Amino acid sequence: MGGVVLANHYVHWHCSPTRRSFLTGRLPIHHGEMLSGVATDDIELRWQMISQKLSSVGYRCLAYGKGHTGFLSMQHLWTNRGFEHWTGFMAGAQSYTSDDRWQDDGPYANQTYATYLYGEQALASVAAHDAATPLFLYLPDQAVRVSRVFIRARCTTYTTPEGDALYAFHKPWEARGCIAVTTPALASAAEPCC
Repeated sequence: MGGVVLANHYVHWHCSPTRRSFLTGRLPIHHGEMLSGVATDDIELRWQMISQKLSSVGYRCLAYGKGHTGFLSMQHLWTNRGFEHWTGFMAGAQSYTSDDRWQDDGPYANQTYATYLYGEQALASVAAHDAATPLFLYLPDQAVRVSRVFIRARCTTYTTPEGDALYAFHKPWEARGCIAVTTPALASAAEPCC
């Protein structure tokens, strides 16, 4: 069984242009350097997304997590752009437990903590997947991601009673003042990357 790990992807300083670049293969100069609104056309329908190209050659394409690419119409939904399934949210900022989410072609009122919801659904999809069919799984997580090397070097690790690892940064400005959270299942499944 093989696969490709994209270890280096140059990013824009905003998340939304980076996400649009990854999905379209186009630099932000073509789709804008601004953050996407919910009702915007930032990935134009005339552009093919990676999910459309891969599904046209037999890949099963699944997505879990943050949208934030502009959803001007129903045609902009990721399930109409080559993804067979999508659980996530459309906006750029949202509570980790908000019930204002989307699944496939409709609203999805689920208040499960985002890292658990998206991560566990992604892992379940991989476990149930037929390895004879190529798979593209896109997981633009809502939680901030930092490498374990960075975490070990600059953080204090706390473990919750449920077994989750919480990392508190000694110098918050080194990670934009955030706290990284991983579930035990995700931590054992793959090395988090930036």
